[in-house]
Amino acid sequence: MRPEKSGDAWLDYCTGRAEGTGPRRSLGEALNSKYRSMRLKGDFMIRFVISFCFAAASLLAQSASGTFLGVVKDATGAVVPGATITIVNRDTGFRRELASNQVGEYEAPYIPLGSYTITAKAKGFRSVERTGLTLQVDQKARVDFTLPVGDVAETVSVTEAAPVVKADSSEFGDVIQKRQVQELPLNGRNYVQLVHLQPGVTTGQQGGNIEGAGAFVPRGTGSFNAAGQRGQNNNFLVDGIDNNESWINSTILQPSVEATQEFKVYVANPPAEFGRATGGIVNVQIRNGTNELHGSVYDYLRNSALDARDFFQRRTAQNSRRIPAFRQNQFGATLGGPIRKNDWFFFGDYQGLRQGRGLNVVSVIPTPAQRAGDFGSTMIFDPLTTAPDPASPGLFLRQPFANNRIPEARIPRPSRLLVNLYPDPNSGANQFFFSPNRIQRDDAFNIRSDKVLAANKNNVFVRVSRGHNFTDLPGAMPRPANPGFTMGQFAGGDTAQLADAADFRLTTWGGVVSDTHVFSPNLLLDARAGFSRFDLFAVPKDMNIPSAQELGIPGVSEAVPPFSGGLPAIRPTGFAFLGANTPIPSVSVNTNYQANANLTYIRNRHSIKTGWQTIRRHLNFFESQDPARGFFNFNAEFTNNTRGAGGSPIASLLLGFPTQISRATLFGSFGLRAWEHSWYLQDDFKVSRRLTLNLGLRHEIFLPLTEVAGRLANFNFDPANPAPNLIPALGSDKYAGRKTDNNNLAPRVGFAYLLSSNGRTVVRGSYGTHYVSVHYAGQGALGRNVPFMPIQVFAPGSLNVGRNLTDGIPIPRFNPLTSAAQVQAAAVAGQVGQIQAVDRDTKYSKSLQWGLNVQHEIGEGLLIDVGYLGSRGLNLFSAYNLNQAQPGAGAVAARRPWQPISNIATLNFLGYFGASTYHGMVTKLQKNWKNGTSLMAVYTYGKSIDDSIAASSGQTNRVAGYQDINNRRQARAASTFDVTHRFVLSGVYEIPIARAATGALKAIAAGWQANAIVTMQSGLPITPTMAASNLNNAGAYQLPNRICDGTLPAGERSISRWFDTSCFVAPPAFTYGNSGLNILRGPNLRLVDLAFLKNFALPFREGMRLQFRAEAFNLANRANFRQPNFNIGVPAGGTITSTLTGFGRQIQMVAKVEF
Repeated sequence: MRPEKSGDAWLDYCTGRAEGTGPRRSLGEALNSKYRSMRLKGDFMIRFVISFCFAAASLLAQSASGTFLGVVKDATGAVVPGATITIVNRDTGFRRELASNQVGEYEAPYIPLGSYTITAKAKGFRSVERTGLTLQVDQKARVDFTLPVGDVAETVSVTEAAPVVKADSSEFGDVIQKRQVQELPLNGRNYVQLVHLQPGVTTGQQGGNIEGAGAFVPRGTGSFNAAGQRGQNNNFLVDGIDNNESWINSTILQPSVEATQEFKVYVANPPAEFGRATGGIVNVQIRNGTNELHGSVYDYLRNSALDARDFFQRRTAQNSRRIPAFRQNQFGATLGGPIRKNDWFFFGDYQGLRQGRGLNVVSVIPTPAQRAGDFGSTMIFDPLTTAPDPASPGLFLRQPFANNRIPEARIPRPSRLLVNLYPDPNSGANQFFFSPNRIQRDDAFNIRSDKVLAANKNNVFVRVSRGHNFTDLPGAMPRPANPGFTMGQFAGGDTAQLADAADFRLTTWGGVVSDTHVFSPNLLLDARAGFSRFDLFAVPKDMNIPSAQELGIPGVSEAVPPFSGGLPAIRPTGFAFLGANTPIPSVSVNTNYQANANLTYIRNRHSIKTGWQTIRRHLNFFESQDPARGFFNFNAEFTNNTRGAGGSPIASLLLGFPTQISRATLFGSFGLRAWEHSWYLQDDFKVSRRLTLNLGLRHEIFLPLTEVAGRLANFNFDPANPAPNLIPALGSDKYAGRKTDNNNLAPRVGFAYLLSSNGRTVVRGSYGTHYVSVHYAGQGALGRNVPFMPIQVFAPGSLNVGRNLTDGIPIPRFNPLTSAAQVQAAAVAGQVGQIQAVDRDTKYSKSLQWGLNVQHEIGEGLLIDVGYLGSRGLNLFSAYNLNQAQPGAGAVAARRPWQPISNIATLNFLGYFGASTYHGMVTKLQKNWKNGTSLMAVYTYGKSIDDSIAASSGQTNRVAGYQDINNRRQARAASTFDVTHRFVLSGVYEIPIARAATGALKAIAAGWQANAIVTMQSGLPITPTMAASNLNNAGAYQLPNRICDGTLPAGERSISRWFDTSCFVAPPAFTYGNSGLNILRGPNLRLVDLAFLKNFALPFREGMRLQFRAEAFNLANRANFRQPNFNIGVPAGGTITSTLTGFGRQIQMVAKVEF
């Protein structure tokens, strides 16, 4: 039964035709038609916004700003009221005048970033001019004046750096400056990497969606963990405009480092102006033009001929093979300058990437003997002989296969063909090394125009940005020459591979229009509007091949062709996967529109700022939760002795009995919509010369998601008649029963107190409440619910087998279900196995953050910062199965708590019930020298504890959900991203050679520079987990019993035995394990990245130079390993098969011309 047309008229792209009309469209036509239809309205809006932006370019300047403030005194220390303060930008001619107040203080907010000269004048005093001042994003730069007695026409010029201590603000955070962004060595040249230079920042398990490095963000890492908060709970801004995609909250635009002026990182407790985050906030500023024409042309070259081998390349049987070919060109240009001097400016940049990379993938595979059914000394039991144990009432036993060998007659055709897809080992007894090629193309640009109007009364600017990425991702294993059925080019993927064989197209847009209006020096308005957009189009290469049908697995290829074509996902625990491992095809068009205004009023000792912000989020998507071709999970549960001894996932695969089958079928695209509103009030109160109070209040309202045609369905928690469609959004309740939480009040209070009269020591403290909106991966699950997207789940438990591969999966139907009886009947028929349930009593995630630190300046500009940072996370968004059965013998359905729907294997409850705590010592040592040399060292000693992981996080070092839903406290443990020790040293060093030389000697010996980032970090947590459960409850996982510590001495750890697996044993049948979560630690990280460069002055133009640079990533070629396999009961348990990067030392050569 096909879905009826309703609402905005579903496009029947699943069949490629409308009901009863015309021939089926081709795969490309079907996908591209859907992609075009989903983009149509958004494209119109984007064109409209861009047209408006450029039409307004003659009216527009900059919202990337900071604040100058200070006090004017005479030589005796008395304040000078009414002094005239003149602020002039040396590059653009921007100018603002104001007067000091009755207590001698002045404050000038919304000053564009750049280099400044500030002059103070007063009758009866000589004028004082401060030069060499640099204003950074969101900075409060204190510039004090002492006026000597004399004629005002006389000017005293002072070149002096501003104080390095922050005596006027209490937030935890800092600015990453332009020179750091452009000159520190960055592997991938992603600005987010520099966030990790800050104290209090860590990075979790790489490769998970939570880090933004999952299958659908092919550009690399896009996130971080700040002050113990989840990586999904950060907020990214570009020029003050929201830059977060809605599904998992990773970044949209990724500005090139050449286009980035600088960015501010708030690790904790930002001013009330900033919100929508319980984690960190990153505000990136794009460069602007100046009175001088400036620009650059550059090319970053990578070639495998310069690289070292990865650790696992050196260990393969093919020791003589060359490093996999790697060719990369990252090239581009920037240009900025005046349209009209001191008035109108432009800036633009383009960056392209062309990359061909041979990947290093090590897969754990069955041995040839195992593929033949011979498991040697491992006991293999026949699941069809399961019977009560007469000697142990309540327990069961099975008969072993003779000689632990499965007869060929017991191996069904699909199993035989699938197992034969595994190649022979070429690296050790059961590992396969493969180096497929990945192709990537990137193109991106930014265009910006700045304009000053009405004698500096209006400073306005417009920017438009676009990026496009195409990635051709290969699989992790090649197909055999004669697989015996039609299939694609690759046999399967691996979790280290990020994605299976697929083509990805990712297009991003962003833009902003901003106006800062000066009513008076004490009253200013900053208003802006903008948008950001994320278009993803991902297609598996084998999607139009009916592989499952030819294999003999019915109901898969035939479900929703062509989207259910290709090789199904075959996932034996502890071994490399076969087939698709990601829910593609995926089409996602995510557009955010934003408007906000900020009003600042300065009176006496108060700087009061208030404002509002509105964001409208659109997400049109076609992406099922599981692949339409299905997941088939295999472990040792059906081939062990029912009590955890013996068995093998490969043996279960050979017999064709999966532990669980799941498939999600999306019948139509969805259009999710949401509003976010907020307002704030901030008062920075200068109580005295030494004490400043930062007082703020923010109110955030995140309205629940809606769907354009009301296609959301929530679960009814009435135990008497539960059903997923009793609270539909098709009727009057567009929120599907969810309530709006209007109580998100976020007070913030902080102080900064100068301990010393010379301004060199300050104590700073803060406390604040912060909220984050839910990501669409959570509430959007209501669109991935019956009847709109039936999720079929078959989980028979661990005793009696369920469906065989030869039984396949019933073809899904569109079933409007309105009662528990109908749901149960559909579940019995195999049409529904999972229901999504989102907490109706919405309480959005929040964090309470507090901190205290002392900053002290030693000598000239040496800053020492030592502090404590703490946080508590509440109402963290998490998920677990409400219908999880209790352990025991017999039918699993009889032990599920929701008996009216007892055949529903998973009642996936997504709610706000998680909690976390964090305590950390954060330290920083920083020094900037006048010659351009800079050094920063940070150390964080911290502990993060929580009781759940985020939904859709993609974390790989801990299984989601709970072992026992009635004992969720057992899950309280170190966070998956918890790092005890982290040290980062970064620096730019101007080598002092031949500075006074001239001629040829100067050209050769001067201008050398060395830049480096050194990172040292302790290991991430690991949770040993049973590869095969004996609970017989179809639960999330089973922990082992821990009989000894399991941590090996440092000298005994190796990639083949990272921890002692013998310390973890299978619990008695039907018993939860007593081992904890995240109790062990993985490998530590030691990384040195170095850049060595030479600048040559060019004679064609003043300030023009040629730069040659050599960069080495992982200079020492150290093997920084990924987490070990945490499965207990499989040969791969405790082993490590890959490094974090998959590559050894890499060299990058750079040529750049700047003027």
